[in-house]
Parts: sequence; structure tokens; C-alpha cells
Amino acid sequence: MHRVIAIAVPILLATAWACSAGDENVKIAIHVQAHNAEQTCESRPVIMSCGDIQTTYSDCEDVDVFGVYFDFDGLTCAEYGLAWPEEWGTGVTTSCGDLTMGNITHPGDWISLAWTECQPGPTMISAWTWLSADGPGVVAPVPRPATGGLPPFLGIADCEFVQIQVMCALGAGVCGICGDDPCGPSATEAGTWGAIKVMFR
Repeated sequence: MHRVIAIAVPILLATAWACSAGDENVKIAIHVQAHNAEQTCESRPVIMSCGDIQTTYSDCEDVDVFGVYFDFDGLTCAEYGLAWPEEWGTGVTTSCGDLTMGNITHPGDWISLAWTECQPGPTMISAWTWLSADGPGVVAPVPRPATGGLPPFLGIADCEFVQIQVMCALGAGVCGICGDDPCGPSATEAGTWGAIKVMFR
């Protein structure tokens, strides 16, 4: 584990993010489903391809939203932020990493996860957040904000500890809002938390 902490995490936090300028084909989407209080990392939804990712949920109720990385070969680290309407209140996040930095409880918060062994692709649910969606809204993956002199970042570190920025970030719609098509070309294009926050005003 010490190798992952000392090498992979600093590499992961070292570059800027742009939705259309990512490396390779790595993407992140938000999978949404009804809240399950008994959910565990072992019982996470089975996501084999983009077609298994549900980005639209019509009901207005408590939901679990999962950060799903896909179209990658393998990863040792993953990092993303999450945005949702402020009127939904706070969220409760569960990490499935061996090491976790940060915590997603408020819109714009971020989480960084690392594993002691390479996690095989092509898909990976790294964490999920329980939200009370009592009105229409969008849940979107966003970069970790610039902090400590480091620029924003949204992406993974592969099994050689090389950072990879996501090519596209795909949001989910809840309570009557349609989400992005995870198998299509659309994506939530917002490079900063300030830009994405405007969507919810």
C-alpha cells in the first residue's frame, strides 16, 4: 500500500482537466438507482459496458449515485468530484478503495481512491453517494478543484501509475431530468466547479 500512497496519488493530482482533451478513451459516468441501505462494495451494480449505465431516473426519492469509470485497461487510482442541486442537502459517500482521501458530502466535494493492486477494466465503480433527490436535478462528475498549487483533475492512474485524464464526463438526471447517453458523444462540459454550479441556480 505504501507504494500506491507515495507514488500513485501525487501523480494523479498533477495535471489539469478538460472534458474534450482527455487521454485515450477513458470516461466517467454517473449511474443512478433507488437508494439501497444494505448496499456494499461487494454488491455494487454489475456494469460491464456503457449500455449497463443508467443515467436517467424518473422518480423523486432517495437515490444512490455511482461514479463509473469505463473504457480503460486497468487502474490503481481514481479521482472525481460530484455536483448536485444544493437544495438536495448533503450526501453520504461510501468508498470502495483501499485508501481514500477526501469525502463527498456537499456539492463540489471530491474523493481520491487508491488500490494496492491493479483493478482490471474495462469498467469500475469506485464509490457511491446517497442523495435525497426530492426535486428535479442533475448529478455530474466534476474535477477536484485546484488546491495547494495543484490544478484541477478528473481521471485515473493506470497500472503503471501513469495519470490519464478522462475524455468525457457524463451526468445523470433525476426526477424528470434526462441524463447523458453513456454510449453517445454527449458529455457534461464544465471545467470548474464554478461553471457547473451555475446549472443549479
